[in-house]
Amino acid sequence: PEVAFDSLEETTVPEILRVNLAQVVLQLKGMGVQDPRSFSFLTPPSPENIEKSFELLGALGAIDEEMKLTSYGKEMSKLPLDPVFAHLLLQSSKFECVDEILTVVS
Repeated sequence: PEVAFDSLEETTVPEILRVNLAQVVLQLKGMGVQDPRSFSFLTPPSPENIEKSFELLGALGAIDEEMKLTSYGKEMSKLPLDPVFAHLLLQSSKFECVDEILTVVS
């Protein structure tokens, strides 16, 4: 057990550097932060990760080509979910599969 403990790093990598930032970016946009790239993060994520988040949010219809939050994006930002799950949940009524998507998302 001590060998395993001794092999641990002194500090862990901050979560913001390890996770998908799409939910963070969507929430910041929903709170009125125009450009999350200029937000004062305690530990700033890489610009590449923020750009990937913008790409995903654009593909989901949450932001437009000018990086502005769409009305659909505003709906998504109100849900405390990963944007992909929020999109699935919001679209599920169109396809009459709300119960199934609720199961998947939960």
